[in-house]
Amino acid sequence: MKYFSPVVTFIDERVPMRDFPFPAGPMGTLPVEYDTMGKIGLPVVSLPDGMEIRLAVRYSDVAAVLTDERFSRALAADLPGTGFGRNQRTGLLDLDPPDHAVLRDPLDRALAADRVERWLPSLRSLVHEQVTAFAAGDRPADLVRGFAAPVASRSICALVGLGVAAAADVATNIDEMLASGSAEARSTLRKAVEDLVTRRRAEPADDIATSLLELSDDDAATVLFGLLISGYVGNRNALARHVFALLAAPGADGVLPSLATRPERVGRVVDELLRYYPSGNDGLLRVAREPVWLSGVLLEPGTVVMPVIAAASHDPEVFDRPEVFDPDREPNTHVSLGRGTHRCPGDHLVRALFGIVLTELTTALPRLRLAIPASEVRHTDDLLPLGIVDLPVTW
Repeated sequence: MKYFSPVVTFIDERVPMRDFPFPAGPMGTLPVEYDTMGKIGLPVVSLPDGMEIRLAVRYSDVAAVLTDERFSRALAADLPGTGFGRNQRTGLLDLDPPDHAVLRDPLDRALAADRVERWLPSLRSLVHEQVTAFAAGDRPADLVRGFAAPVASRSICALVGLGVAAAADVATNIDEMLASGSAEARSTLRKAVEDLVTRRRAEPADDIATSLLELSDDDAATVLFGLLISGYVGNRNALARHVFALLAAPGADGVLPSLATRPERVGRVVDELLRYYPSGNDGLLRVAREPVWLSGVLLEPGTVVMPVIAAASHDPEVFDRPEVFDPDREPNTHVSLGRGTHRCPGDHLVRALFGIVLTELTTALPRLRLAIPASEVRHTDDLLPLGIVDLPVTW
């Protein structure tokens, strides 16, 4: 029997090292650099502080980095520098198995499909109320500030257990914390979740905080802290980008109005939106624990790799005409909600909430359209998560 060793592709010698992050492509789409990088393999790039990393951009490579436990998220969280998940150790996202499961398992149960199903009536009522208020306002209007942001903050605050009355303060604290690193905003938000855990010990309720009481107070507060940030920022940005896609993306013409009469289409449309405009053009860094072969490249222990989620979900080897929005795409095996240990724990919630939002929007505002040319819509510079600065619309 003959044995064959993988062939190493010395891409460092063949391809000039690039500076990362790359600017987003036209209309906030995939950076144009990824058009060629998918053919390269595992290109080496330099972060702003000089750290050299490899990018996983092919679907198969990204899936491998996300699911193979030889790639450590915890080691990456301890890396020097800032950005892309380095030097943070903020909780669930920065742990490897088996430590990760201690915090993750209760959260998975808290956000299980049957729990989400019970919350749908209250979520639908919340979204309907916000759509009604938005539709009654002046136009043109900013869909980010007037709709996406309040829906995201109110829904996550309601589900966590803080209540919708806390949403404005929570959103302000998160915005300040992320924009300037405000220690005061971080402390205020942390105290809010710590107080919530204390209250729920005495007064349980049908909310996520109560579901996490099997954890220590500190661990429960840590999980809730991270969930508030991801639920607010991630959903705000994704909702705005998804509505933008339905109003401007190639192939999306007429899709949003059709959902009012074809509700069975909503699930496929949401999945295609997640693929077409994922929450970020990058993922959190990983570090190889041991030698790993990937796309013909031997990654030595200590190699730092970034799985580029958006590139994987636009891989032409997996998705036919990935640059086109296809509302009826099936199958749709995108990785926009992650995969493996760190897949999004709120995948059921995200799909349900986004479906409700699209249905309510098209019912209340069947003539919703951009108030400025699509090319003038301002996209944020942040890569994780990607967002839209403001989205002027009219109807």
